[in-house]
Amino acid sequence: MNLKEALDALKIAFANFEKAARSDDKTSLQNALALSEAKDAFATADDTPTIVVFADINRFKAINTEYGYAAGDAAISQIGLLIYENIT
Repeated sequence: MNLKEALDALKIAFANFEKAARSDDKTSLQNALALSEAKDAFATADDTPTIVVFADINRFKAINTEYGYAAGDAAISQIGLLIYENIT
């Protein structure tokens, strides 16, 4: 591997690390760090709205129990995407 290839590999590894640092480890949803950074990036005036959604998913424990944690993670991801698509 030459120096350029090593540098390119390092850039890719760093980009993957940055993405992982801002994502929930079990779903593809963004975490609190990403939320904080987004808030700072978009907060250009006092009247800029910030949206934070907290949800209680009915019978969620039953999904994990009956279908497994992978299914529960998939359910959270889908719910997160639906919320994101409907508020953006």
